[in-house]
Amino acid sequence: MSFKKWIKTEENTKLLEEFNRRFECGELVSAALINAGIESLEDAERFLAKENPVTDPYSILDMDKAVARIASAVREGERIEIFGDYDVDGITATTILYLYLESIGADVVCSLPLRDSAQGYGISERIIDRMARDGVSLIITVDNGISANSAVDYALSKGIETVITDHHKVSGDIPAAVAVVDPLRSPEDLEHCDLAGVGVALQLIAAMEGCNISDIMDIYGPFAALGTISDVMNLSPENRYIVSHGLAAMKYTENLGLLKLAEATGTDLAQVDEKTVAFIFAPRINAAGRMADASIALELFLTEDEARATALAEKLCSLNTERQSSEKKMFENIEKLIAVSPEYQTAPALVFSSPDFESGVSGIVCSRLTEKYSKPTIIITEDGEFAKGSGRSTNGLSLYDAINSCRDCLVRYGGHEMAAGFTLRTEDVPEFKQRICEAFGSMANAGTLAELKVIPIADANTFTVEAVESLRKLAPFGCGNPEPIFSMYNVRFVSISTIGDRHSRLTFTKDGMTFAAAYFGKLPAYLPFSEGTELNIAVCVDIYECQNGSKFVSFRIEDIQPANIDEQCFESWIAYNSFILNNNQNESAFEIKLDRTVEADVFRTIKQCGSIPLDPVILCAKLPQYTPGTAMAAVDVLCELEFCHKEKGFVVLNSKIEKRDLAESRTYQLLS
Repeated sequence: MSFKKWIKTEENTKLLEEFNRRFECGELVSAALINAGIESLEDAERFLAKENPVTDPYSILDMDKAVARIASAVREGERIEIFGDYDVDGITATTILYLYLESIGADVVCSLPLRDSAQGYGISERIIDRMARDGVSLIITVDNGISANSAVDYALSKGIETVITDHHKVSGDIPAAVAVVDPLRSPEDLEHCDLAGVGVALQLIAAMEGCNISDIMDIYGPFAALGTISDVMNLSPENRYIVSHGLAAMKYTENLGLLKLAEATGTDLAQVDEKTVAFIFAPRINAAGRMADASIALELFLTEDEARATALAEKLCSLNTERQSSEKKMFENIEKLIAVSPEYQTAPALVFSSPDFESGVSGIVCSRLTEKYSKPTIIITEDGEFAKGSGRSTNGLSLYDAINSCRDCLVRYGGHEMAAGFTLRTEDVPEFKQRICEAFGSMANAGTLAELKVIPIADANTFTVEAVESLRKLAPFGCGNPEPIFSMYNVRFVSISTIGDRHSRLTFTKDGMTFAAAYFGKLPAYLPFSEGTELNIAVCVDIYECQNGSKFVSFRIEDIQPANIDEQCFESWIAYNSFILNNNQNESAFEIKLDRTVEADVFRTIKQCGSIPLDPVILCAKLPQYTPGTAMAAVDVLCELEFCHKEKGFVVLNSKIEKRDLAESRTYQLLS
């Protein structure tokens, strides 16, 4: 169940007019600039220009040591091996560093790990033994290595030195490498702290060349943009520059692998943008590491054989289809677990473990579940002695901190606030599951509402093709620079239909205008609004171009609320969430009163509908006389008394009902 509190951008008529006058950008762009926290003409000008912040690569700790050691290895003809990671960031970082070192005459090879529980993320002793046999004397890690203390020590015992380049959070001692180039080693390094692994590799190349990254973007920028977007890095000024200029360079790339990937996916590189990367290229590149071997994607970007590149690009598309099928199956199986296990409704986090889960798609499934239920989600794949976990979190709840609090249960771990991975012994899984839920339950923001920042639009006719096209001035969009979300109020619902097997198209009228909006991940059964219902909708807008060249505005729903929503609704929902997250032991912060009248109204509504989605938005729409916290409490009471039951995200009336006293319900007793 997801319920979001909309945070409206404060009106600033003076600044809106100044932006309009200075940049001639229109109401939507001006409002979006204010929504992004830009408060001056100078800041707006810099933001719109997407200028290179001209950062010094040598300002990153140990960059000088890394350059000196690598330059020595190149000069002396030492065998260098680049060791990356199996995701898009690791693959692209490996690609650009290999291409660069090869171009300056280095004796260089590269490799990636396999995504299995025996080896998994990061470098291992087995890999180092193989490197020693191959005559490697210098390892350069990209997008990994910051926690590889034992591996670095083992490599030294074999006569192999290591240069680490990484961007993951530092925990514990720094490995005893020749150089450890990780911007997060220096919290005060605000210029570089948001770089992806490929961004750090890009800075290393610039340092080797004695230049700024702007001088090498034409060659390496397309891959830097790919990795930065795919790793969902914050679009700080440096990353914004990398992505915008990398995408521009991608339109003219000569890399055979990128050209063949575009061809295999039917993509026109002249029209490539951040969405192309996020939804078309990245899933296919990632599919290699998830379903087979990430080296398939790496070879695609390094090969100069056209026939081979064509075959590899087609293989990535085939693996992605396989990945989609596997992801769908896992998601549906977990949804069934949630439906029959009431404890997931009240848990502060969703944690699942099974030997049947495929680790290759667990991260994607975590993302979908986190988005749907607004809770941190962790999926653990058990495989013999060891188990591997992936997790995703929501804003305000640090997944890394939660996992770090359970570190004595883990063999290895790493990641960020929003995404992380780990390995542990299978026998420790039950203890970990209990402790990670306790960690999330104790966080200050547990049980609070997710927030959605919206820009109120008074007139639906503001969304003209020209106005919406102008929003591209704010691109690239992504983490730290999200697509602007516009809110419209008292929109009249007209009809609903199905798109594919997972999505809906809703039709509305507002200000004399009729328009349709796609709602992804929601089927009509989950949105039982009656014709004529007045709703508030939050939407993203884009331009759809038809084959004949005509254009129209397309709307994508981010959230829906009943028009009668108010602050009391939010307070009651937070209160009830807090109430159930604390195992019904603490008093609710907001008074929820249940009696026979409330229970009768809720029961009658369920009976009339047959079933109702367990969604506070729907409860608000169906029971406007009650707050969603009160309505959900009443539903829980009815389920405890066996008048109803919860099934696949719905509350369903039981076929056989016997008279019961309300006092028999534990929830009713506690709330009374």
